[in-house]
Amino acid sequence: MKIIIVMHGKPKDKRILELLEEYSQKISRYQKIEVKYLELKLSKFVGKVNYLEKFLEDIDTLGKQIYILDEDGTEYSTSHFSNNIYEKNLNSGVKEIVFAIGPADGWGDISVKSEYLIDTLKAKNIKIISLSKLAMQHDLAALVLIEQIYRVVAIKNNLPYHRI
Repeated sequence: MKIIIVMHGKPKDKRILELLEEYSQKISRYQKIEVKYLELKLSKFVGKVNYLEKFLEDIDTLGKQIYILDEDGTEYSTSHFSNNIYEKNLNSGVKEIVFAIGPADGWGDISVKSEYLIDTLKAKNIKIISLSKLAMQHDLAALVLIEQIYRVVAIKNNLPYHRI
């Protein structure tokens, strides 16, 4: 199984880029991981709804479990994240877990988007998760996410990083 973090836009802060790379290297000792930076120009789209729709049109879901990060998504504790996202997908034969972090302005309020969009998410089995009910800058969200992934990998591999 491979974990892919998709970010819309590369972090401008070099320190965040360095930390993302550092965590990627640590994780890659135990788990395949890749951080991808998409450079879609928002000006091509009328609004955030169209941006999310475009992302959903372009994503191939075959053999993948996709999670969209949004502050209105389901929150998980570290142990639930480990059990319900990492272990569950690892044991189900999923080839890739994809975490999608929206643009700097976010995806918008997914809960009020069109029925078509909600139906598309359900049809593609795309889940919406939250790292926190607090809004945070998308670069920091990527850093929090990759740290949690490393923590989960540490739990699975009995590394001393995570104390239960």
